[in-house]
Amino acid sequence: MIAAITAAKTGASVLVFETNSDLGHKILATGNGKCNFTNSDINAKAYHDYNYDFFESIYCQFDHKKTIEFFKQLGVWPDAKGDLYYPRNMEASSIRNSLVNELNRLNVDVIFERKIKDITYDEKDSIFIIDNNIKNREAVICKAIIIATGGNVSKIPGSNGDGFYYASKLGHNIIQPNPALSKIILKDNKLKSASGVRCKCKIDTFINNKLKESHNGELQITTEGISGIVVFQSSREIAKAINRKLDNYLVLDFIPEYSKIDLKNIIEDKINLGFDLSDVLKGLLPNKLSDVFLKELNYYNKNISNNEELSLFLENVISILKEYKVIPSSVDKDIAQVTTGGVDVTELDCNTLESKIMPGIYFAGEVVDVDGICGGYNLQWAWSSGYVAGLHAAKSIGFND
Repeated sequence: MIAAITAAKTGASVLVFETNSDLGHKILATGNGKCNFTNSDINAKAYHDYNYDFFESIYCQFDHKKTIEFFKQLGVWPDAKGDLYYPRNMEASSIRNSLVNELNRLNVDVIFERKIKDITYDEKDSIFIIDNNIKNREAVICKAIIIATGGNVSKIPGSNGDGFYYASKLGHNIIQPNPALSKIILKDNKLKSASGVRCKCKIDTFINNKLKESHNGELQITTEGISGIVVFQSSREIAKAINRKLDNYLVLDFIPEYSKIDLKNIIEDKINLGFDLSDVLKGLLPNKLSDVFLKELNYYNKNISNNEELSLFLENVISILKEYKVIPSSVDKDIAQVTTGGVDVTELDCNTLESKIMPGIYFAGEVVDVDGICGGYNLQWAWSSGYVAGLHAAKSIGFND
């Protein structure tokens, strides 16, 4: 939508093809319906395109400050919560509605529930021909095309990977798409009886027995596996590893603020003062999670008779609290917030997002191999890339700011 708005503001004639019955489905799902639409701490290192210069050259043309001002002009007032920016009314619909209203104000034509069948280029007349799959109607002829179809994850209608198909047919290399920012399904989920529990956690991701990354944050236990922000941040590498059939596992540290030695001393001191281990653990962790660990330790059937046995047992306690190993079976594609992979950025002009393979074709948003962490980063990429693609597509056919 922002690409269409930007192009239309130059005076270009714009037609939007939308596969759904209305616009902006995915916006409504962002931020649990609150829409964290940008972040004041945007930087290239929060993205995974492995080409910082590429991201920066796009972002600098439409940064978070311009994004905030853009939406203010459309009537959306921002509310900052730290670095995160939301609509003041905390409703994602206000972002979506403001864009739809602007499209209407600019008289941008939108064809709904229409899937593009094919895109061809007429070299003789230097035009693109879009087969719009409508019987008894002529194909659409245009001078420039922006492909902003999103990725291929989530149950949201339209997230079906069409853009990858079009790009591939036009000659582009597609980096393997995978789900990211989603919950992780576990093999043999021994934590499931603590379903619903939320707690602080540090997650270390291991790929082929090597530490790949670490994240801290809130973890939520589900019947199928684990969720929460810290899991979302870890899901990208796990999805890639599963797709590539690489060995992978996660190590969960449920008490990251203490070292193993300090935690052992704390627990040991309490036990020496007469505290029962179950009470000590329930002072550190939610009750349901403590019960899971006590059962796994077979604590209620233990008969510890001396200090040596106690010390060995406490080693197991510390290991389960700070080095709890789980093995993922999959990353939930249906609720994933973003697609990793997409159109190879080396095949796009880093200033305009125009295809180097097929001039006149532009790409924006999730269809490009750029994705970021949680916190408004992916929506900012959508706004920045949409603006750049819209502006330069219009310029390429003779329209300026």
